[in-house]
Amino acid sequence: MCQPVVGKRSTLRHCCIHCCYLTRKQRRTVMKKSAHTPDPTMSDQAPESGSSRAITIPTGPVKIFSATDGTSYLYFRDGRDNELRITRASSPPPNSLWTFERYTHVDYYIKSYQSSLYITATDRDDLVAEARVGASTHLQVWYIAEAGGGLVSISKYGYPNRVFTLGSSGAEGSPVYLDYDHETTHQKFRLGT
Repeated sequence: MCQPVVGKRSTLRHCCIHCCYLTRKQRRTVMKKSAHTPDPTMSDQAPESGSSRAITIPTGPVKIFSATDGTSYLYFRDGRDNELRITRASSPPPNSLWTFERYTHVDYYIKSYQSSLYITATDRDDLVAEARVGASTHLQVWYIAEAGGGLVSISKYGYPNRVFTLGSSGAEGSPVYLDYDHETTHQKFRLGT
């Protein structure tokens, strides 16, 4: 795909490496002309809705609502029963508010607002709340991407095709886990209060 060019080897090599790491969604992102009057400080292109570009993350505590019904949200019971689950309870369980702590300019730790536990991926692709681990493991680092219509997808750091997913039933108490991105409503969320 990439052709070597004399004198441009390091730049070309960087481009080839970068292209290899683009996700399926990023390769499909379509650019369209903006409809607004040109502004010399702005690009003349804007990503269409549903692209996998990063979004602005709320600064305060939020619930992570499921897109399946708009009222179900993520929680965990406590440090002993720490598996992430979904609930529709009108009186929220104690660990249902989350804050986002920046890891890089697009990746975040997701921390329970009511405790010192972080959303963590297990080796079985379960999602649990655990104490902070070393940053070099990346088990607690997440990429939040726009999924269209005010929704987001949450993927594992370094694995953009492994996203938060609700059990197929989405029933009360269903676990939330990592699965391959099929772009279904069971894999989309809204950050809000």
